[in-house]
Amino acid sequence: MLGIILAGGEGMRFSKRGCCKPLLEVDGRYLIEYSLDYLAALGVREVLVVVGRFGGDIAAALGETYCGLSLRYVLQAESKGLMNALYTACAGIRGEDIVLLLSDEVYISPSFPSVRTEEADFLCGYTVPEDPETIRENYAVLCREDGTLLQTVEKPEMVTGDKKGTGFCMFSKACVETLLSAYAANKGAENELCDFINLLISEGKRGLAVKIAEEEININDRKKLLYAARRLSGEGEA
Repeated sequence: MLGIILAGGEGMRFSKRGCCKPLLEVDGRYLIEYSLDYLAALGVREVLVVVGRFGGDIAAALGETYCGLSLRYVLQAESKGLMNALYTACAGIRGEDIVLLLSDEVYISPSFPSVRTEEADFLCGYTVPEDPETIRENYAVLCREDGTLLQTVEKPEMVTGDKKGTGFCMFSKACVETLLSAYAANKGAENELCDFINLLISEGKRGLAVKIAEEEININDRKKLLYAARRLSGEGEA
């Protein structure tokens, strides 16, 4: 299984000039190191890191290996959304299952699934926040009692469930092929992760929703950065 970390964000909420968000320090470590650790815990050995204008800084900081992981860097030439970044990573691979993570997302008390893509075509990670309204920040995950995915809703105006979608997903090689063909036919659209997940569901692929942590923190501003540092150090409460 191949790991993919999307690290092309420009951190415009942190500075008018932007910043290299994956290299922000959280509890004494680079933010992207948490994603790398998650992949190592899943048994991944090779990781593609999708980078943007700060790619040189990230490569210089991490090098070609990290705790047994082999790292390769793929440039996303234009910032055209999450699906463009994933397509950019997958365009050069064939016949690989992938596990996706975001470089600006950390998990409190992570518990990654033993379920693999042999049991479903793809997996979608979620958490159950104390305040369901925070689901609006990410996407809502709607599923049956057995976890079978029915739909995902990007930044829902009305929250009807309790599952907050995350950037953690696993996709079988058949799903990767669907991504490549679908995106190639519609390169102009800035599609999000939900668009791809819903496309897979509409084409009859079986997806499973799996709880992966006590809490997910998407670090998109300084307030979230400080909150994540407190939670990861054990000082803060959810």
